[in-house]
Amino acid sequence: MRKALAARAAVLLVVALCLGLSACNWNEVSYSISDDNYRSNKLGMILNALNKEDRDTIKGLFSKSAARQIGEGAIDEGITYLLEVFHGPTTSRQGEEQDEVSIVKDGKKQIKATVKFRVTTQDGAYYVQFVDCIADEFNAANIGVSQLVIMREEDKKRLGLPDEAFVGIFRADIVEEAVARHDATSDSALKRYKSVVEYLQNGEAEALEAVFSKSAVEAAGEEALADGIEKAVRQLEGGIETSYIVNPGDPATYIADGKVRMVFTISSYFTVQGVQYDLSYQDCVVDEISPGNVGIDKLVIVRSSDAAEYPDLDEDFSGIFCP
Repeated sequence: MRKALAARAAVLLVVALCLGLSACNWNEVSYSISDDNYRSNKLGMILNALNKEDRDTIKGLFSKSAARQIGEGAIDEGITYLLEVFHGPTTSRQGEEQDEVSIVKDGKKQIKATVKFRVTTQDGAYYVQFVDCIADEFNAANIGVSQLVIMREEDKKRLGLPDEAFVGIFRADIVEEAVARHDATSDSALKRYKSVVEYLQNGEAEALEAVFSKSAVEAAGEEALADGIEKAVRQLEGGIETSYIVNPGDPATYIADGKVRMVFTISSYFTVQGVQYDLSYQDCVVDEISPGNVGIDKLVIVRSSDAAEYPDLDEDFSGIFCP
């Protein structure tokens, strides 16, 4: 009880501090709730409803605004999918890092949490993630769950996870079908990485430009992109001696109307004449929503010793950054 009261007091303190910052019209504050009861109870409600095949309870978890956006048919199909993929009861659960954000504006607040768990049953291990709006004084219709992910642990790395903006029940089966249709896997991303390094090493500017997505070329401008590639090739004259790829990690996956987008973030480093360079880019291996996005974008090549001097690129940046 004391722990729960302390957690509530901590949240109220954060809100009070935000309200006290009169010089700032808008504040976004990250904080941690020390009480695990909220996370555990909400997870228990979800899993118990699945074990009992209680569709109404699962539907009732979603906020009114999310339910409208998803549509009743899609929610019903998503619940059917969850009942097929999850086989309880649970034998253990382990909470992962929880992301919470409190937004305060004009004396009103919104508190949203992204909760992550690893759940084990006799049938295997599952990854569970849900985005839950705990409070919203701007629009009460937002209170409740907006995103629910339940998938087998081994599929998470292969099929990826949605970002916080995704609203609905994440359908790993739809992603699986798209991966099969387009051969969109980490292996295909690694294959493209080898081509990128080869083109850089051999000075094949036209071949390198061809692996950029159409949307990246349009956004960056053909001339600017060609100039950036020429500069990168010239800077790497002498040949790449060694190249190391950092594991591409879990892809970022988005689903809209049954169509799938999957993007890997590639990070690597290599040496040229004893000088180490960092290389990174985003590789969209499939995009059934906007096919022009398929290919690489945001290619960054900098000396490792200078990397800390450069700020993160804007989200809207497209093309190549090679100072």
